[in-house]
Amino acid sequence: MSVADGVQAKLYPNPSNGNFMLAYDLKKYNAVEVHVYDVTGKSVFKTHVDNLENMKQINTSNLQSGIYFIQLVHDKNLLWIDKLIISK
Repeated sequence: MSVADGVQAKLYPNPSNGNFMLAYDLKKYNAVEVHVYDVTGKSVFKTHVDNLENMKQINTSNLQSGIYFIQLVHDKNLLWIDKLIISK
């Protein structure tokens, strides 16, 4: 799914046990923030990725089972969003 400027990403495995891979193509962006939100909209995790690689392992195993939303954001602009299910 792409939201802005052709930026694409994929989460796997999904559902996940809390550890998942984020594969991405940032197109023209050098670096973006990765935000994880719970279903109430509370930010529960944040990290950065850059266009030097196209994949990053993300460890959110401290989070409870449930539904989360992963966003790629650059300068407060939403570039991409997807749903992650954590099942333990």
